[in-house]
Amino acid sequence: MKRALLNIRRTPYQAGLSICVLTVSFFFMYLVSMVIFGSDRILRYFETRPFVIAFFKDSLSEQDVITIASEVRSKGFVDSVNLVTKDDALGRYKKTHKDELINTIVTPELLLSSIEIRAKSLDQMDDVSDLMKQYGDRIDEIQYPEDVVPIVRQWTTAIRNSGLIIAGAFALVSLITMNSILLLKLVSKKHEIHVMDLLGASWWYIARPFLIEGIVYGILGSLFAWLIAFGGLMYATPALLDIFGAIPVLPYPDWFFALQAAVGAGVGLIMGIIAVLLALLRLFR
Repeated sequence: MKRALLNIRRTPYQAGLSICVLTVSFFFMYLVSMVIFGSDRILRYFETRPFVIAFFKDSLSEQDVITIASEVRSKGFVDSVNLVTKDDALGRYKKTHKDELINTIVTPELLLSSIEIRAKSLDQMDDVSDLMKQYGDRIDEIQYPEDVVPIVRQWTTAIRNSGLIIAGAFALVSLITMNSILLLKLVSKKHEIHVMDLLGASWWYIARPFLIEGIVYGILGSLFAWLIAFGGLMYATPALLDIFGAIPVLPYPDWFFALQAAVGAGVGLIMGIIAVLLALLRLFR
């Protein structure tokens, strides 16, 4: 460890360059992971919404509405059914419309009973819609935004794939850059390494300080990047909450940040070891 720290102090510019390159790469990796996690949360939000809402005709009795809701609930592809009576609909209406004059005019008799249905999977939403169409003479309207979820899913997949490609590209560039810097340091110490080899030093004895140096670069780069990404997200959270509104994307759970830091440190450690090993192999080739 002392030899590794001495090597870092003797070449501060090369060490700083290695850490800066790794910090930039890890920052984009953390940013990609945040975007992927957030997009998955958005997708889950839309997946759990009652995407089929059936409004019953005003002439239908409350008992008939309850009977239909029970029949729908018994289907194997239905996950949950929420019955909204006229009184429930009035309560929702008053929550969204604060005008006292309008609230005094609107009565339960002016509104329709409905059921909100969620399928067990998005692929079965069409089955739910077809089921409700069978009650056509008792249904006033069926609301089914069938295009929303596929679009969100496509965007989520595109974000995930493109993000992974960008993060992988930055990781590769960082690995190559750090490998080149470490190789230059090894070349400058080639005579010293050759003397140790002639004196009978083992390969592990020679490589160990450089391996520790690579590990220090990797862990410091990941740590600095994590602090920047975490601080940036905390700073931007109020603005992001206004953008997403009712969609519960933020705040992220504490375990996500802990996992992110742990994985980043592990990846940084592995990248540092690989960069040093590649440089040593090229030197002794």
